[in-house]
Amino acid sequence: MKQKTAKFIFEKILGWTAVTPAVPEKKALIMGVPHTTVWDLPISYLYYTAIGNKITILVKEKFFIFPLGPIIRRMGGVPLTRKVNVMIQIVNLFNNSEVCHYGMAPEGTRSAVKEWRTGFHYIAKKANVPVYLGYIDWKHKCVSRGEKFELTDDAYEDMKRMQRIYKSLPISGLHPEKVAYLDD
Repeated sequence: MKQKTAKFIFEKILGWTAVTPAVPEKKALIMGVPHTTVWDLPISYLYYTAIGNKITILVKEKFFIFPLGPIIRRMGGVPLTRKVNVMIQIVNLFNNSEVCHYGMAPEGTRSAVKEWRTGFHYIAKKANVPVYLGYIDWKHKCVSRGEKFELTDDAYEDMKRMQRIYKSLPISGLHPEKVAYLDD
């Protein structure tokens, strides 16, 4: 899809707003929070295409069947195989790409979980890429790549700090009842 088409659909037809431009680095890990619906993917795709960039996501290989497969690939989807460690697949994706803005949901699911997965930390450290605190706000219909998040050497503490930042933002998932944080 071309940028003008995506922007028209994203802004004029669906009524969404792009809060921030794409990340300035060639490679970055962009969190997508809150992740409460499968519709987060097409909205994220439209946002990133509308701002003139391309996002990469891993999608379970079982979804790469006709007619979904070609559509998911066109949207930046890469098949995820459960036979190989997911984090290693993502690190390899970064290492084998000249440009890669990879979007991931730290919740690991669309259901409410208090403890997010810390794989983002391992991936960012191993691939030597920055992390951005991207978000999708269904209440206000806006999307952002968010601010850069500095990692420490403590994945669990970083995850808690990240959750506190997200909790302080006035954002809402499509299904707010599916959003949970450690201190809830």
